[in-house]
Amino acid sequence: QLIQKSIAYTKDRYGETEYIFVYDKDPKTPMRYGKIQYQLMAMIREEDLRDDRGELFGVGTHTFRRSYGKRLTEMHVDDHTIAKLLGHSNTNTVQRYRKFGDRALAEETRETRAAMDEVLAQITKEWE
Repeated sequence: QLIQKSIAYTKDRYGETEYIFVYDKDPKTPMRYGKIQYQLMAMIREEDLRDDRGELFGVGTHTFRRSYGKRLTEMHVDDHTIAKLLGHSNTNTVQRYRKFGDRALAEETRETRAAMDEVLAQITKEWE
């Protein structure tokens, strides 16, 4: 949600740009890290975006990188391509992104769980 809002904001204000976060005086230049973090925290406070514990999100730009890396692994993109897209010199770091989240794990195991449910249903039916 935050990324979509950021993209929409930049597009509305500056038109099509190469970067999501751009320098105000020159939209062809990426915004500096400190400014990005300040703007993100301002958006989080303004939109009152909270985590599961009710705390305001604390986020840095690396959060987007991790989210993108995780999303690429969920799409079954190979490690070499992910490393290249994220600017890593090798594939070692990609393993961090390969840790499945709950949603991805549920999707990946849905068919297996359904098959197991059928087997268990047949077994318990015989118990009646």
